[in-house]
Amino acid sequence: MNYPAKKLAEVFQDTNGHKESAEIIRSYSSNKEDIREVALKNIDFSNVRNITDLGCGFGFFTEGLCNRIENGSIVTGIDCFTEYRESFLNICTRCGFRGNFYNSGTEALRQFLPDSIDLVLSSYSLYFFPEILPELIKLLNNSATCIFITHSDSHLKEITHSVLNTLQKNNYKQIKKLPHDELIGNFTGENGYQKLTKFFNTIQKEKFLNDLVFTAQSYEEFLKYFRYKRSFFIPEVLRNDLKLFRKTEEELLNQINSKEKFRITKNDTIFICSNPIKK
Repeated sequence: MNYPAKKLAEVFQDTNGHKESAEIIRSYSSNKEDIREVALKNIDFSNVRNITDLGCGFGFFTEGLCNRIENGSIVTGIDCFTEYRESFLNICTRCGFRGNFYNSGTEALRQFLPDSIDLVLSSYSLYFFPEILPELIKLLNNSATCIFITHSDSHLKEITHSVLNTLQKNNYKQIKKLPHDELIGNFTGENGYQKLTKFFNTIQKEKFLNDLVFTAQSYEEFLKYFRYKRSFFIPEVLRNDLKLFRKTEEELLNQINSKEKFRITKNDTIFICSNPIKK
């Protein structure tokens, strides 16, 4: 069963839900390090003036460049949803960047000249469009760096297990893979290195280990997070089955209530790529 990535991305059009989800992740993460700091700590920004943020959203990754690159540097955000334009450009202004925003998705790459990009940022987005890599390479100058943050294969495996268990109990045994796992599988911490070796001569890989930790007292926050992400876990053909969805929530709540702490795997991987291979 295939789940279209573009359809799954529609959840992020709910910008308020996206903000709340991001805040829940920050609040309940066991690893309190800022993954942007880990990703950017050893990057040489001395010649970085033209930056592209793929799947920029609010500008989460771009914000990490504040006080790292020169004022007036050009930062271009690319996202499918125009709802993020104002937030992204506000961050650029606050950081002293010259901000641009394209809401035409990866088609916006056609606006760039070959060999014009110094730095590419992509946090939790490349698995939506890994097919852009050949086109992206043409736009990088020879000293460019690309930083890709992505999830591990085991990302949110506890939720996946509970949902599949519920589906099995309710006679949907034919469903073996959920939209979330199919999407993430396009570019993970485990297969990302191999995919990138076709396009970069130098690749550094760093794991970022994390859990989301919930208790019976924080189950409402957990449910808010799950409900926002429901389209990633409930196949579209079952999306309107409210009875099934309630059973899924009950299964998850049983997991929370049966443990003192319910840990959900949230491991990520950072790939820092340089020396692009030009063909």
